[in-house]
Amino acid sequence: MGKELHRQFGFVDYVCPGEADESFPALAMLLLTGTVQGVAMPPGVVYREGGRTRFTGHPRPVRDMDALPFRIFRITFREWSQSSASLATMPTVLVETSRGCWWGDKSHCTFCGLNGATMAYRSKSGARALEEMRQLSDRWQTDRIEVVDNILDMRYFSDLLPALAADGRPWEISMR
Repeated sequence: MGKELHRQFGFVDYVCPGEADESFPALAMLLLTGTVQGVAMPPGVVYREGGRTRFTGHPRPVRDMDALPFRIFRITFREWSQSSASLATMPTVLVETSRGCWWGDKSHCTFCGLNGATMAYRSKSGARALEEMRQLSDRWQTDRIEVVDNILDMRYFSDLLPALAADGRPWEISMR
């Protein structure tokens, strides 16, 4: 989808399709330092060269989900707090605890169009997921958390979910 988006819209300079945890920061650094011209692009970047769309190939999937940095949402919450929406709504933080699908990893559903680059299931530990929820909730003073995973890690029934219940916070947790 990223390649076609780039091909169809000339005003789009770069696209980082798929898992962009490594490709996007690498591209941003090239752009910020002004060294993007004449430098080999990192894996996972769609760009224009000589008027043609080029793709450096799929990025490596993240294997260690616990090693990912916590998302901060600084700009999102600043914009929300400065808008009239803040008068009528409560903020929600988005948390990703896993990628892929453990069911699809075993037996890919024929109707599923998710996880184009990799179906391989990877998840954060229950302790890491809980710590991320706590930090985001505390930082942004909200009890509303939306988990954006495709599927719940079955291990969470023995670690994360009991820990959430024991935590005692009045969280409103939903899953897309």
